Amino acid sequence: MTSTTARLRDGREITLRLIQDPPSDLIPQIHHLLHHKPSPYSSHFDDFLMNSHEGIIEGLEWRFHLAFHEGVCIGNICTWEFQGIGILGHVYTHPDWRQLGLANHLLRFQEQDFARRTGHLMALNTGYQSMPYQIYLKHGYEGVPGAPGAMLKSENPGFWEEIYQAPTVQIAPLQWRHWPTANLLFLLEDPVLIRAAGIRIYGQGSVEGPFIFNRRQLWGLDADYRGQAWILETSGGNAAGWISLMWDPNWGRTRCALTCLSTRTGVQKPMHLLPTIDIPAGTRSYSTPEDPKNEVLEKLGLSLRGSIPSFFPGGQTLLVFQS
Repeated sequence: MTSTTARLRDGREITLRLIQDPPSDLIPQIHHLLHHKPSPYSSHFDDFLMNSHEGIIEGLEWRFHLAFHEGVCIGNICTWEFQGIGILGHVYTHPDWRQLGLANHLLRFQEQDFARRTGHLMALNTGYQSMPYQIYLKHGYEGVPGAPGAMLKSENPGFWEEIYQAPTVQIAPLQWRHWPTANLLFLLEDPVLIRAAGIRIYGQGSVEGPFIFNRRQLWGLDADYRGQAWILETSGGNAAGWISLMWDPNWGRTRCALTCLSTRTGVQKPMHLLPTIDIPAGTRSYSTPEDPKNEVLEKLGLSLRGSIPSFFPGGQTLLVFQS
């Protein structure tokens, strides 16, 4: 079902439409509706709307769930999916149409489409205990323990763990198709793993926003602030690990780079999976005493240089390695 109608609380009828590649005459309406988005989101939209799936969004399914009244776009929900795993965002209702049930209609419309295609798991991030948070709870989403504001919805409660049960992983350059499963990887409740300090994520947290706000660094689009990132992916293309070599945000734009490893499967011996990385002198990496990647860091030529006790809310110590 790519189109249907619904009635708001005041009796007015709206049309709900599912669109993957917006036609040129609809793009200005989408831009106008989402004009409040800051520049990183705008550039994200612009790349997709100009290049579709042939741009840097390659491999990621982008869907617009739009609400119209008399031909005018008044509401939107975006989903980004890869093989039945998605991120839901940009939920927005025009101010003149709020408090009429429009968001609920859009959510039901999106959920029916996702279920029809046998979608597995949808994630989102919003203000913890906010009004939108309460709406999502009513639609079956559950909060992620340890990551306030992150929410998941799945008809199969065990699916989150099942996607990592792969006997082997291979290394692949980071692509947008990794976004949904990398988000799940970073949300896993594992206090010993440092996720990716290069994009300011140390412990458990969503990468819905950081992927967009660090878009230029992650894909090396900024000549003055380049970064490199790789994924340890399963045979199904799901992100089971993360490797990045980026500028250290704690030290500004210096020549001190940062390398981070975090993974769900087999981090103890991933040396054969690492690409050839020229690690500059002064490279730092952040870890915890229990993190199994510490042995790997030492093999890469980094040694322990310092620690910060009780750095994390759970009381864990932050370790600082340097080459």
